[in-house]
Amino acid sequence: MDGYRQRAKHIVDGLGDVSIVDLRPDHLIEYYDSKLSNLSASTITKHHHLIVDCLSDAVKWNLVARNVGIAVEPPRAPKKEMKALSVSETHRFLDTCTTEPWRTIFHTLIWTGIRRSELLGLQWNDLDLDMALMTIRRSLVRLQNGTYVTDEPKTSSGARSLDLAPSTCLLLKQHRADQERDVELLGIPSSQANFVFGHPDGTPRTPSTVTQQFRRIASRAGLSGVRLHDLRHTHASLMLQQGTDIKTISTRLGHSSVAFTMDTYAHLLPGMQKAAMEKFEEAFAVLGQNS
Repeated sequence: MDGYRQRAKHIVDGLGDVSIVDLRPDHLIEYYDSKLSNLSASTITKHHHLIVDCLSDAVKWNLVARNVGIAVEPPRAPKKEMKALSVSETHRFLDTCTTEPWRTIFHTLIWTGIRRSELLGLQWNDLDLDMALMTIRRSLVRLQNGTYVTDEPKTSSGARSLDLAPSTCLLLKQHRADQERDVELLGIPSSQANFVFGHPDGTPRTPSTVTQQFRRIASRAGLSGVRLHDLRHTHASLMLQQGTDIKTISTRLGHSSVAFTMDTYAHLLPGMQKAAMEKFEEAFAVLGQNS
């Protein structure tokens, strides 16, 4: 509701002196342009949707003849450039990240490709470290009142099981032992500490805290312009470079379709095809020598 009120206030301040019957598309275009200096394109799009909804109601109530908002396109958010870390950059980042639980947190993000919200929603019963298996059942989401709760994945593809690497299992086992020790020292019932990467008192770690810590470590590692979400891209691109099929990668990432994964990482595929063809040629050269 706070977000709705804030958007409504912006709209009233910017367009309140224009009668609804006199409102024209150019009024909306001018309003959107005036907001670009201090609001993101995605936020302005939310303003646009609210205006269109209000004008739709006005049409139903015969206050105006047509919805002029439909004739206007809000500013498009520029597509953020995707950056994936190389193997050497990944090592440099993790070598810079020496404190726990941060090393385990960022290692897990890189080695699984899960989203930040999925990582923070993880509970210990989602992990079978003896079987090296992680199950994504929920995400951590923020309500409008500022509290955090867990919610089920929005799509069926979001709920998934992932195989874990031995190094990830070792780190998670050590992290669990550290967490159990902290809980015992604080005298908190162990049943309260359900979140894998939560605080000992059972409360979840906030997404902004993880992002801020990532930025500090990336800066110290000399990795400018890298976002936390790029760790997810790093997982996908390194798997592609190792020859993992696109369907497996799509499943691990929890994408809604293989087509979406293909579209996201299409820029990596031409180079991979060239490398695959070179390997194919090498294989036949070896076979020819041995025949």
